[in-house]
This record gives sequence, C-alpha cells and structure tokens, in this order.
Amino acid sequence: MAQDSSISSGQSLAPGSRLEEFEVEGVLGSGGFGITYLALDTKLDRKVVIKENLPAQFAFRDTASGVVRPRSATGDDAENFTWSLQNFLREADTLASLDHPGIVKVLRKFEANGTAYFVMPFEAGTALDVQISNRKKSGRHFTEEELRGLLWYMLGALEHLHERGIYHRDIKPGNILITHEGVPVLIDFGSARQRLSERSMTVVESAGYTPFEQLESRGNVGPWSDIYALGATLAKAITYKTPPKVADRVFNDPFVPLVSRPELAGRYSQEFLAGIDRALVVDLQTRLRSASQWRDGVWGEAQPALVRQLPPAYAPQAGKTEQAKEREQDPLLMAGSTPRSTSWRESLAGNRKVQLIVGSVLALVICVVALLMVSNSNHEEELARIAAEEELARIAAEEELARIAAEEELTARKKA
Repeated sequence: MAQDSSISSGQSLAPGSRLEEFEVEGVLGSGGFGITYLALDTKLDRKVVIKENLPAQFAFRDTASGVVRPRSATGDDAENFTWSLQNFLREADTLASLDHPGIVKVLRKFEANGTAYFVMPFEAGTALDVQISNRKKSGRHFTEEELRGLLWYMLGALEHLHERGIYHRDIKPGNILITHEGVPVLIDFGSARQRLSERSMTVVESAGYTPFEQLESRGNVGPWSDIYALGATLAKAITYKTPPKVADRVFNDPFVPLVSRPELAGRYSQEFLAGIDRALVVDLQTRLRSASQWRDGVWGEAQPALVRQLPPAYAPQAGKTEQAKEREQDPLLMAGSTPRSTSWRESLAGNRKVQLIVGSVLALVICVVALLMVSNSNHEEELARIAAEEELARIAAEEELARIAAEEELTARKKA
C-alpha cells in the first residue's frame, strides 16, 4: 500500500487571502489530507480556525489561480477528489451536530477555490504534547490527580461521540488542546482521513497511538479503538515515551505494563496504572471496550467530588507562598475557607446587642443581594417574596432592638 503523501511547500494560502468573510493570517498545521489556517472573522472581529480539504495524493493547488484541482481531470484522481469533498462536508455536518465542551465545535462550512472548508472557533491554549515536552524539560511529572482530571474529561467526550456512532480515530497528545482554563478539548478528528485512506489504499497511522484494527482494510473499528489511543496518550504523559507501534507489539510485545514498572509505583496508584494498561491491550477482545467501562473501573458509580483541570503550560510555576503552605496543612483551608481566627468571635461574645445588630444587618444585606441578583429577571413572584422577607427581617430587628432597649431602661431604673 502507498504511504500517505504530505502537503508540498507553496500549496497553502498566503496570509491576507480571503475566504468568504475570513482573512487568512497563517498556517497552523498541514498534513496529507488538508491544511489548517488561523484566520480573522472580519464581520465579528474574532479569531477562527479554518480547515481546508486538500488531499495531496490526488489533488493540488494551482498557484496561479489558487484553485484546488484533481491531479488528473478524469480517472481515479478525479473520482477520489470528488469523494473527498463529499466526505469532508459530511464530517463538518457531523462535528456541527455535536455539543460537548470537550469536543471542538464547527461554526459553518462552505465551498470555495474548487474545494471545501469548515470553520471552528479559535481556542487559546496549548496542545498536550507541548505540555508533556515542557514537563519533561522541567523535570516535573504530571500528578495522578491531574491525569485523572484529563481522563475524566476525555472519557466524557468519547462517550458523547460513541453514543452517536462517531469515532475520533486519531487521539494523540497533539490532538488534545488544553485551553487557558485548563479544560482538555479533542481536535482534528481523523475519521474523514481514515475513510479516505481506506478508499485510496493508503496507510494513515499515528505511530504508537493507532490500534491494529485501524490498520486493517476491514478492521473492527469501534469505541475500543479510541480507548487504545487515549491509553497510549496517558502512557506518553506518564513516561514521556511514545508506546511502540502496534505492529511491533503483536509478537514479542516490547511494551512493559505500567503497573509493573517500579519507578512509577510511588507516583501513581496501581488501580490507575492498571486501567491504562487494559486500554493498551493489543487484542481488542480483551481491551477495555468503552469509556464507561474505563470510568467505572477507576471511579466506580460515583462521580469524583473534584476533577482537577490541567494547568495551562504558560502558567508560571512559582514557589509555594506561606498562604499556600498553610492551606495544605489545614483541611478547612484546602476546602476553600479563609484562615481561622477567633478574635472577632471573642470580641462579640459578651455583647448581645451588637450580635443582634450585626445579624440584622447581615440579613438585610443578604436580602438586598438577592434582590440585585434577580432584578434583571421577570420573576415578579420571586421579587415579591424577597421583598416580604426583607420587610420581616427589618421588623424583627427593630422589635428585638426595642426589647433590648426596654430591658436596659428597666435595669437602670431598678439600680436607681
């Protein structure tokens, strides 16, 4: 079988090129099946990402006109290029139908320059492979808590896909974007490329991440295929090494299970490592079969109380402040409370009048805040209820203060 071709230099659109209302700013990436651009939406004044269909094996860009054409006007090249356009637009429709924070969205599609495009929002962040490289250089390993957070988000995204019969087919660190908020997002789906490669008899493999069934002409591709690739991605994040190509693992597998590596024993739990090992089993019959099976094996039926997001790669890693150290030592501080102090309690302990005044003021403040929160809504009944509660709180406070004043006056008269 022929190997996948790559985009030749000079085939991308130049900065400043216009595509509908979008102005190309530069190339984000390219491969054997297309080019990805960073562009400006001139109508909405926002950055977007535009993906262009340009299968280099049987199409090219006429640099004089900018139009993409099949390498031959008739025959296989023309047929495959036409099929690629249809397949590309179907992928755009599929992605546009998805609604999950862990999956890249498609805003629109269009045809121009003899080919097809689809537009996605630009997400500021860094790819996971960049974060892995940065961690390796700095000597800082990902914690289990961080990787569990990554796993939780990715399993949720995969479950959303697989329930709809959609498979990513190209999960790897470079195709997981960590946003500036620390949320992982699946990008650059490989499903269209895989179908195109099957039609044109080319090999599309992300070495170390692609499972064996995706290399077969009629392989049994399913949820377990994405599970393998996600397991390989986590193995790379843990070891800094890409797992061996799957073809090299069929006989005399050189991959050492993570759970049996002594250097990982003190850093990650056996349960966590065993789950990744099960995802990386070559034989799909004994591999983890679904996102829910993997999640249940790690967390059981309960959702974790806290899923830690990955820190953005650009974030400075300064030394711990005294406040941070105090929070680590105090469970209440770790839960988000402020440093404990009893001085304010002691100052109020013997003064009942002040306590009541403070309590009344706090009640009024809470009511006012609640009013502000709903002031822009049309919930008239809620506004009326809050107003009534405010009035009751005010009356109760006035009555209590009057009672206290009467008691103090009576006490003063008795002393006199």
